Amino acid sequence: MVKGAEVVIIGGGVIGSSIAYYLAKEGCRDVVVLEREYPTWGASGRCGAGIRQQWGTKMNCRLAKGSVELFQGLSEELDYDIEFEQGGYLVLATSHAQLEQYRRNVALQNSLGIPSKIVTPQEAKEIVPILRTDGLPGAAYCPTDGTANPIRTDFAFARAARALGAKFFTHTEVTGIELSGDEIKTVETTRGKMWGEIVVNAAGPWAPVIGRMVGIDIPIQPKRCQIIVTQQLPEAACTPFTSAPWDYGYWTQTFHGNVLLGHTSRPVEHYDKGATFEAISFQTDKTAQFLRSFGKVPVIRCYSGLTEWTPDAIPIISFVKKVKGFLIDAGYSGHGFCMGPVSGKLVSELIAEGTASLPLEPFDYYRFQQ
Repeated sequence: MVKGAEVVIIGGGVIGSSIAYYLAKEGCRDVVVLEREYPTWGASGRCGAGIRQQWGTKMNCRLAKGSVELFQGLSEELDYDIEFEQGGYLVLATSHAQLEQYRRNVALQNSLGIPSKIVTPQEAKEIVPILRTDGLPGAAYCPTDGTANPIRTDFAFARAARALGAKFFTHTEVTGIELSGDEIKTVETTRGKMWGEIVVNAAGPWAPVIGRMVGIDIPIQPKRCQIIVTQQLPEAACTPFTSAPWDYGYWTQTFHGNVLLGHTSRPVEHYDKGATFEAISFQTDKTAQFLRSFGKVPVIRCYSGLTEWTPDAIPIISFVKKVKGFLIDAGYSGHGFCMGPVSGKLVSELIAEGTASLPLEPFDYYRFQQ
């Protein structure tokens, strides 16, 4: 265990690993990542892996577009196949009112250079041949959206960061942060204490726990996302990634042909990642209503993960004035993997250069206190 570092990153998921990589690439070799278990143990290894640029706010669109631009070259840059595929992303509308909102969103997205469009029910069926379109007024679709493998992505970032000098300590839980006035004196871990000139809170759903260690409240609420995995289906049976017509539901077909059915439930306490039969029943019943012949597809396993939600569903990327050198990068509201690459790049710019290539004012921590 080292005694300290210029930058200490708490959290070894895609966001933490990408920050370490881009910092090292910027020339900062004195970087340490602390992970309580192992990379992808938390949210990164338990997500649906969707990557989309279809958002209703300008800054989320810009973040996602920047991330896709980075994803396009990551396998080559990191010298490791992350299985990135721009197979498109379909967002089904549940009502005519929602479809009108999608039209407004598409206009915003197009103005920012995102090639999304509104599609008819028949066009949606052409994109997903086994889709039932009864009662669906339409959908939004972006052909440059897609998926990647989050486990391989996290591994690739971490491996590349290590090659540039960053240090990763797994099975190292942060248990406290000691302050001296408004400055961080030491970061306390299960493997000893260390100092950090800058401490980055990239702990995802656990970001509020780290925040309380320095006496601040971070308005992030963990929510459980349960994922069901089916047996392998014929190639492209129900691709691309589809946002399903129920709250925070989706389905996607993996690189190997299995189908993932995901659904984000209500907020959870005590960071419960347990799977429930009720969620399995809900997801399979709902999916069978929209995908022909899907009711007889065998389920081979299920698992749950946690997402982290801010009150406005916009992330926090911000230094905290109360604690010198303490930076938050969390609260991506279910899309941390999607925005992980651009998040790492922007935070590295902020640390190394004092400013980022995108304006970060909309992501300021203090917006919730106004």
